[in-house]
Amino acid sequence: MDKKLIIIDGNSVFYRSFYALPLLTNLNGEYSNAIYGFANSIIKIITEMKPTHIVVAFDVSKHTFRNEIFSAYKATRAPMPAELASQIAGLKEMLSAMDIKMLEKEGADPAILINPREVATAPWTVFKCQFGCSSYGHNHCCPPKAPSYDKTRKILDCYSTGILFRIHGWNATAMAFRCSREIFLDGYYKTIAFGSGMCKLCQSCDPAGCRQPERAIPSMEACGIDVFATARHFGLEIDTLRCPDEKRNHFGLVLIE
Repeated sequence: MDKKLIIIDGNSVFYRSFYALPLLTNLNGEYSNAIYGFANSIIKIITEMKPTHIVVAFDVSKHTFRNEIFSAYKATRAPMPAELASQIAGLKEMLSAMDIKMLEKEGADPAILINPREVATAPWTVFKCQFGCSSYGHNHCCPPKAPSYDKTRKILDCYSTGILFRIHGWNATAMAFRCSREIFLDGYYKTIAFGSGMCKLCQSCDPAGCRQPERAIPSMEACGIDVFATARHFGLEIDTLRCPDEKRNHFGLVLIE
């Protein structure tokens, strides 16, 4: 049986459900229209799309990399109505009762499903690591210990689905690890992940071997993935930094089969 993963933007569906329906209350007099609308959307997805797995993703902060670029981003947007805010706990209780997993993380925007066979790889990425990064040869997740670009190409071609995401800050690797772990526990045993930048689990690598191999994952660029070409191919904005003080957006990749 083919597996199908559906990722739902929880915040978007929650808001749309609230404004699409008149204010409704349950037997206890508590507002419930957003929960009711959300439940109908979930049931429709299950009935029509027949997914084997569903994940509902929630933003837990209004601050994203967009605020760093444009300070007035969403500044004129009204705060969440009290009638809607009061339904958050009930919504999560409903999703838990339906055995639907929820993911909550600050600042990851956007995350898209991709075909891993369209991810770009190139040998020059390792050259950039060797002559542009002090971790080359010293970090167990960096070249030359990381998989070569041609080996990475073969690995990518083994997968039919991937999640490519962009995040503001250096925690793209941690997010990729957590995401891959959740997906693995759902039965996708082949799931692997790529992060961004050098591994920072330890202050320095032990020359004898990795101290945390169960948590360590290499970066996309260390394995020969052309992050710029890949991001642009899938419609995600990316640009070079003009000075060290510019805010960085990092990318992560999770492969699913």
